Formats: sequence, structure tokens, C-alpha cells
Amino acid sequence: MTLDISTSERPEIGSIREVAYKNKAIYEISTKAYLFLAGTVLLCIFLFYPILYLIFVIIDKDTDYHKKIGVKGVIYMALFAIITFAIILFKAL
Repeated sequence: MTLDISTSERPEIGSIREVAYKNKAIYEISTKAYLFLAGTVLLCIFLFYPILYLIFVIIDKDTDYHKKIGVKGVIYMALFAIITFAIILFKAL
């Protein structure tokens, strides 16, 4: 059966992998898949927040709260990304 798009390498014969079947495709359930999902969610947040901010600017609403939340959000997401990168790096060593 065909593999999902996020699988980058072929599994070795005899190795044990956890998979899910959907729409005649095999999806490997792994840490890499969860990281890909988390990255997609963060990307959507980064893309949606400026649009929401611009909508509030256009309709002339107070944006001080959104500026504070936006800066804090970027700091927390960057911290989350650094921690995730460190975990992956130390796991690979």
C-alpha cells in the first residue's frame, strides 16, 4: 500500500512500526508525525494572528491587548520550538 506523504524513509524489513489505515493509505504513527502536526498548528497560528490584528485595526478597535498577547505568544512559541529542538537533538545523540 502507498505510504503517507510525511514518511521520509522506508522502514527496514522486520522492524516494528505503529501505523494507521485511512483512505487506502498507510500513516505511520511516530514522533515525527506529531512534530509535523505541531508545526502545522504553529504555522496556522502565526498566519492567522496578523490577519486578525489587521481586521481589528481596520474596524478601529483597541489593539493594545492584541499587541501584548501577540508578543507573549511569539515568545512562548519560540521557547516551545527551542525546547522541542533540544529534545530532538539530545534524542538523536
